[in-house]
Amino acid sequence: LYGLGLKRLTTSYNSITITTIQNLFGLLLFLPLILIYEWQNIISLPDLLNLDLLFAFFNLALFASSIAFVLFAYGISIIGPSKASAFSNSIPIFTIIFAYFVLNENIGLIKLIGMSIVLLGLFLFLT
Repeated sequence: LYGLGLKRLTTSYNSITITTIQNLFGLLLFLPLILIYEWQNIISLPDLLNLDLLFAFFNLALFASSIAFVLFAYGISIIGPSKASAFSNSIPIFTIIFAYFVLNENIGLIKLIGMSIVLLGLFLFLT
């Protein structure tokens, strides 16, 4: 449903506008809940802040919450919602690859089997 609705929106708006509005709605909807249920943690947050935490929040906000959705919306406008959604199933493969190079994570047999299943499913869908 998300992909179909996004396809209709991409005919009238660009992907950056759509993602900005999505993020603003998310902020407006979740901010009251955070203030109600996490107030004690927010008060103690200045004691916990350091450069590493701020860097992690910045990366999460920029890459996972913004750029990824901008690219997904752009992809839907180009190849359509069904193919774009199929390619979103390849996210675990890229996660394993990045974890291998960035975090020196081991790629064992189970992960290789999982990657093969995802790639086989993607291949079967696209043919």
